[in-house]
Order: sequence, then C-alpha cells, then structure tokens
Amino acid sequence: MSFLRHPADEFFNATVALDSILDHPADLVRVHEQLAEAGNRTARFQAVENFLIAHLAGVQPDSLVSAAVSKIGWTPCNCSPKDLKTKKP
Repeated sequence: MSFLRHPADEFFNATVALDSILDHPADLVRVHEQLAEAGNRTARFQAVENFLIAHLAGVQPDSLVSAAVSKIGWTPCNCSPKDLKTKKP
C-alpha cells in the first residue's frame, strides 16, 4: 500500500488536484478549511502535517525506500544515490 495511488514520478513537473490522487475527499475539505483559517505559516504547515500523518497510519513502507534510508543512516554524508544502489550494508 502506498500513500498515493500513482508513482510519485508521474507528478514530476505537473499540477494535479489533490482530490484526483487521494481517496479522502472529506479530509481534503477539512484541511482546505484549516489552511484558509490559518493565521500564519506555522499553522498552515501544522494543518498539512496533521493531515499527512493521519493518512500514513496503516501505510506499509516501501522496502526499497526503507533499505535506502537504512543505508543513509550508516553511510557517511558524501555518498550519492548511485552509491546507495551499489553498496551493501
């Protein structure tokens, strides 16, 4: 299961309505209202963060992303994405 119904690279350099890619129309209305009512940037970030966290519950992490994150955790900061692909833990 993933957060989006489509691979993220399909959205590169595109403008897409959230309701066309997420399955939570009522929650989208709610977060839109919260964004409109937010008095500052911090409140807007908090509204979006809360929305994303609420919808990550039950989402299984991608095994490749988990492996890359694990490698990043033990690899010095001077590695490239290509290095992550080829290095073994």
